Amino acid sequence: MTPRDRNIWEEKIADLRRYDLDELDVRPVDASSLTSWPIPDMTFVRIDGVLRSWDIEREKNQQQNQPQQGQDQDPSKPPKRMYLSEDALTGLHSQKANLAFLVLGSKTGVKYYMGVQIPGDGTNGDGESSKMVSYDSLKSIMHSVYNGVDIASEPFDSEQLQEQVAPLARHCGLVTGIPALKSTAGDTIESEQIERLANGLQGHDFGFLVLAIPIPNHKVSKEEFLIVDQIQRAQENEDPEKKRRIKYYLELQDSYLKHIQLGTAVGMWLTGVYFFAADRSVFVRLQSLIRATYVDETSRPTPLRTHEIKGLGPHIQQFGLLRNKRSDEIFQELLEYKFLSPLSSRTLSAFVHLPKREMPGFRIRRSAEFSLAPIPPKDPTRTIAIGNILDRGMDTGNLYHIDVDALQKHTIVCGVTGGGKTNTCFYLLGQLWNYKIPFMVIEPAKSEYRHMMLMSETFKGVGQAFSLGDETVSPFRLNPFEIMKGVKVQTHLDALKSVFNASFEMYSPMPQVLEKALNEIYNVRGWDLVNNTNRRLPPGMMPGDPDCPSEIYPTMKDLYEIIDPVVESFGYSERIGPDVQAALKARIGSLLIGGKGQMLNTRRSIPPEALFKRPTVIELKMVSEDSEKSFLMGMLLVFLYEYREALGPHDNLQHVMLIEEAHRLLKNVPTAQSGDSANPAGKAVEFFTNMLAEIRSYGQGFIIADQIPNKLAPEALKNTNLKVMHRIVAVDDRDSMGGAMNLDDIQKRHATALGQGRALVYAEKMEQPFHLQIVFDKTKEVPPPETPAESDQVVRDAMKGLDIVGKFDRHLGCNFCLHRCDAAILDTAIPVADDPLFRQVYNRYVLSTLKDLTQLVHFRAQIIHEIQRVIGGRARSGNITGITWCVLTQATERYFERKGEENYWFYDQVREQHLRWLNLLKPAFQPTEVN
Repeated sequence: MTPRDRNIWEEKIADLRRYDLDELDVRPVDASSLTSWPIPDMTFVRIDGVLRSWDIEREKNQQQNQPQQGQDQDPSKPPKRMYLSEDALTGLHSQKANLAFLVLGSKTGVKYYMGVQIPGDGTNGDGESSKMVSYDSLKSIMHSVYNGVDIASEPFDSEQLQEQVAPLARHCGLVTGIPALKSTAGDTIESEQIERLANGLQGHDFGFLVLAIPIPNHKVSKEEFLIVDQIQRAQENEDPEKKRRIKYYLELQDSYLKHIQLGTAVGMWLTGVYFFAADRSVFVRLQSLIRATYVDETSRPTPLRTHEIKGLGPHIQQFGLLRNKRSDEIFQELLEYKFLSPLSSRTLSAFVHLPKREMPGFRIRRSAEFSLAPIPPKDPTRTIAIGNILDRGMDTGNLYHIDVDALQKHTIVCGVTGGGKTNTCFYLLGQLWNYKIPFMVIEPAKSEYRHMMLMSETFKGVGQAFSLGDETVSPFRLNPFEIMKGVKVQTHLDALKSVFNASFEMYSPMPQVLEKALNEIYNVRGWDLVNNTNRRLPPGMMPGDPDCPSEIYPTMKDLYEIIDPVVESFGYSERIGPDVQAALKARIGSLLIGGKGQMLNTRRSIPPEALFKRPTVIELKMVSEDSEKSFLMGMLLVFLYEYREALGPHDNLQHVMLIEEAHRLLKNVPTAQSGDSANPAGKAVEFFTNMLAEIRSYGQGFIIADQIPNKLAPEALKNTNLKVMHRIVAVDDRDSMGGAMNLDDIQKRHATALGQGRALVYAEKMEQPFHLQIVFDKTKEVPPPETPAESDQVVRDAMKGLDIVGKFDRHLGCNFCLHRCDAAILDTAIPVADDPLFRQVYNRYVLSTLKDLTQLVHFRAQIIHEIQRVIGGRARSGNITGITWCVLTQATERYFERKGEENYWFYDQVREQHLRWLNLLKPAFQPTEVN
């Protein structure tokens, strides 16, 4: 039916249904007749992703193939709200913003751009450009609607995007009419309309552009009154021949009225929609996808149409709205433009929204809800910050603080490698020192903390770092058998036993033999284990006194040498006895090799005051065996506990110990003991976990850092107040931490998606954990040296003033030595001093010389000959003097120690005899002055 043949009602129906657009199929548009309004000064943002809450129930339903009930649209009613973008469009409409939404597909993925141009004088009154005003407004609205939306850091202008559009705008078309808001929530795989469009052309080059300008509210209201008036007139018409047409017209007008009424509430837009592609086949597919995605029975009163039009390219490239007016009769003022459609913010959201599912070029980040309102600290002047509070991934600008003294109740920091665990620990330690609270870091595998301790302005001049087992960098001295003043020897023995059992694999009867051996070495040194006294100390002197001789303490070598006689005393069979001897001596002997021997086989430890009153780092990476690392960590923990216990209880935080890879010591092993077998490892772990629970009363806090919380003893999780969980992937680890942090299933799942430097934090009195961003960056604070050699030199230079080797002599004779603890000399000398035949020769030499001093020089050649016999070709040229003196120093100490034990000499008497003999030897074997 041509327009001439239509009656008035048919004309009105044609106006609402836009039958004039159907003529484009037979009479194409002349490209030269197209005119457009370019939208000026557009500012675009690229949207790279959004945040989406974990919806476990929906995923379960999809996995079980049980679709949820979808949203059924009633054609006679306004479309239901479906997309969050409706809120953004409503907000932009209120600002009278001109809008562009651009989707660009390529082989690598799909990119989404949103652009606006907010009318004004070019500035916001503060001198800020209109570009930045538009950028900030758009970001603000997008963040309010899509919490956690990922927007590119820099805005784009129209020219930048026109360069990307131009190559694609070879085959172009436009969309007219009202799109349907179609839900796929009833399907097993839910998807949004825009992502169905993008998924259908994934890997192809295409474009989809939506341009919209706000229609003033007064025009929309005028259209509303006009429709009401037209409906009333139609209802008053009683022409029976046109009754069916009038009824259809009224149905269309009713749909249009609801469309306009919705627009008066949420905003109305004059909209132009383009689609384009460089390849003809892609363009055809895009056109069919648009119709499949946006057409259904709810596209009323104007159905959605797609049109291929030649000559659209230049208009698309300049973001122009076609302003060609209709040539046929119109009855609705908002339908005056041939290629533009009046759409409410709700219907426009069918075109302008973001995907719900991830695709190449668009990232979906998952989120969960966490606490946002922290409990105020008790003392606001004495707090440390943990990080910035996040709300669904976005920084709220509020810091989460915790009372400094809350760290007295211990902390655990966990997370996989690269999650930010060490960075968090750096941040906590730096703030602790602001309150002059010292700490110790035990670092088993890396050397990350040394740079903070020795190079940062915060710790320069007070921090110290020790490289355990590496005598060439920063030597350390620790005698596990030394007892602090105020500590009972039996208590220390029990702790020693627990450290050995926790560190080394012990099978029955090794723990029983070890326990007896530990008791024996103290008995030999004159200790009364019941009364906590030493019978070989002079009257009036007590263990731990400043002038107490170091000889009262056993050494690791003493323990090694006493194993054989102790095993023999048990009377084991020929099969069991040697096995026990070999196993125990292998474990203890490993602690006497190389740098470990120089560190542990010593009389005196570095004083606890020197270790626990300054920021200190203990590095264990040069100790390769895990069991040996565990032993050293355990001994440091024991000494700390004894030191704090001796100082007494304290209400405020006095010291913090940070243990990296704490599972080496606090292992997750059964602590129960059956009636048939012993469980030394379990009992040892129980000893340390009990120590953690008790030590807090002395003002001591612990920070336990570990990658795998499931490897930790459960008590280590339970007995910590502050819990900081960085990214964790494994289900069992998330369950372990989640149970201790009151996490629900969604929050536990979110732990797998935490970005670097982000963490879930929980402490006492919380109902829910916080999601935080740690604001500290350790690499900016202290850039590490470029090479390990440079790093070692930094430590060496910083620590040389302590002179550990000079101050902590292994033997009394070291005071006369020109080669203090030269590793090559020491390693060569030890086997000689331990050689049974050499011991016999040297003992005879001492006895004969003490009877006749002329024998001192007479038998000198024989002593040197015996030394050379044992070492063979191992002596380096020019070092025989150093080796000889080192051998004599060790052999002399052993000789006079045995004499003192046999004759019950006081230690000052032994020392007097020992020093007298060294002065006799010196001229013959070491012609130097005493230092």
